[in-house]
Amino acid sequence: MAGLTSCAAGGGSSAGKPVPPAELPIIGTLTYRARVALPPDTRAVLEVREGAGDEGPVVAEKRIDLAGKQVPVVVELRVDRARFVPGRQYFARGGLLVNGGPAWATEPVALDISQRGIELGTLEMLPVRPTGFVSQFRCGDEHASVGFVGKDTADLTIGGELFTLRLVPAASGTRFEAPNDATTWLWSKGDRVTVSVRGTTYPECVPAGAEQERFRARGNEPFWNLEITRRTFTFRTLEGSPITLPSPRPELVSGGRRYAARGDGHEITATVTDRVCADDMTGMPYPTSVTAVVDGKEYRGCGGEPAALLQGKEWVVEDIDRGGIIDRSRVTLNFDAKDRVFGRAGCNTYNGRYTLTGEGLTVTNPATTLKACAESLMQQEQRFLEILSGVERFELSENGALILHGAKGRTITARR
Repeated sequence: MAGLTSCAAGGGSSAGKPVPPAELPIIGTLTYRARVALPPDTRAVLEVREGAGDEGPVVAEKRIDLAGKQVPVVVELRVDRARFVPGRQYFARGGLLVNGGPAWATEPVALDISQRGIELGTLEMLPVRPTGFVSQFRCGDEHASVGFVGKDTADLTIGGELFTLRLVPAASGTRFEAPNDATTWLWSKGDRVTVSVRGTTYPECVPAGAEQERFRARGNEPFWNLEITRRTFTFRTLEGSPITLPSPRPELVSGGRRYAARGDGHEITATVTDRVCADDMTGMPYPTSVTAVVDGKEYRGCGGEPAALLQGKEWVVEDIDRGGIIDRSRVTLNFDAKDRVFGRAGCNTYNGRYTLTGEGLTVTNPATTLKACAESLMQQEQRFLEILSGVERFELSENGALILHGAKGRTITARR
């Protein structure tokens, strides 16, 4: 642990308060309980990633050729603190690569990046289950990955959960179901894939790299925008002429996809990461974070359409104006592709129209049925509809909650 000690000893300020070093040292010991010898070509890996899943971008990584050395293995990684984004959560994970592929891995460990150095201690690794032909999909607003173990088993990851599915007879196509739960399944028919989890069927899945007919990204300071269609790849700023190149095929990368185009003396690389991004001027959330490198200059911003974050599965309200909701009452929100918002207000059903602009969200004319209920339920319904009618903007919290912001700081919070 001398590396951490020596690093922690340096730095200071004129005010007498210690200044964190420019690099965050992270050290851990990788091991496993099995009595298995590692082959000579094994490599140890320690990585830091945004988020606990496999979809978040890798911030830093250290690889070590073991050259015949066996566990336990000590790995130290130093991360440039400038790579951390304030307010986001980061995790460390270690593992071993055998024959070029993952063979052993630890569980993600949450990091406190405010520390001067982090000692992870001993991290126990477990065998990595091999899956082949892993494919990435978008099922409505959810990201899904499917990997196959042999001919009869599929691993489905969706909504942050892993399901092991077994091949079952089907009238057409190929169908996999979860053991003891026929309501969780994956059904492939040619190039069409449909997924259901505990009886909730997602919109038909499409390959993650297949953008909609027109994908847009934008950023500020300087103002820029990027537009990708099936044929063209166009980058614009307020200064200079637009750069238009033939649209490249996307390359799947961890947590998203990358486009690389070159021609007419220009080179553009755009990385689209499936992570919610808030516009740094308006606060409007977008479904993806985008980094574009144009002729060596980097631009950061947001991509996709905000409506994609609202549409899809139903939102269930858990709080109205920071007062909770009545037990066993059900208040819901549904946003469809035709600009309709509808659901249950607690006693009555309602429907209205929603509008998204570059700066916010508004809801108009939420009409309800005329059913009467208990007075307390009717009062809650009135509060809900008042706030909904005055909605000005929305946000998605780090833990996935939808927060509708209305006049005078009033809010509605919902989850899927």
